[in-house]
Amino acid sequence: MGQVFISYSSRDKDRVAELVTALKDRGYSIWWDENLTPGGDWDFEIQRALEESRTVLVLWSESAMQSREVRAEATYALNENKLLPVRIEPVKIWARYNIVQYEDVLNRPPDQDPNWPAVLKHLEAKAGLPEPEETVFLPPAANDGAPAAPAPARRIESAANRKAVSDAPVLPPGIAMPAILMSASGLSLITSLILPFTPLPDTDIPLFAALGFAALAIAAVVASLVRPQRIA
Repeated sequence: MGQVFISYSSRDKDRVAELVTALKDRGYSIWWDENLTPGGDWDFEIQRALEESRTVLVLWSESAMQSREVRAEATYALNENKLLPVRIEPVKIWARYNIVQYEDVLNRPPDQDPNWPAVLKHLEAKAGLPEPEETVFLPPAANDGAPAAPAPARRIESAANRKAVSDAPVLPPGIAMPAILMSASGLSLITSLILPFTPLPDTDIPLFAALGFAALAIAAVVASLVRPQRIA
């Protein structure tokens, strides 16, 4: 949203202050002569404010029509297509400045005037929408000593559990499988050496098939006890 420059006669300062307050309460950025630096170069400050403002709100009254400063500011605003005239008194606006539609705000306070919404509509068209107020989120107040609601439960892994997991046997993937196969082969070899001296019942299952099944069973058991190495 752009800055709004207020041009007026110092004789109307009291009612202009009411209008400035009403606009600031709606979020508009306002520049008027209250912003002048004491002891500063006022002509330079006013010219810079006119150039930086998106619109110049000229408040016409009988004394404003007689003010050379107000007329000069209105002329600049007219030439720059920034002029937004508002009558605060039922005065006849000179023809030079009457080519731009004006609104009347004759009531006090100004936001109680029936034409106030029209003024705001013109301001939005020239200067943009007012800045929204910043929303501040405050923590909920305590309820007369009542205990606060518990925080949502979180799953916390204890140090003992983490240690138990980290201490589990870990073998690299390149060693685990050969170790399983070698264990199964060794068991098969031992069994093949013992079986010739052991009486066996008659069976239709070949000896080496039985040994193969035994080796696979042992491999499955060993594989369930060995975890592959984690990758960091």
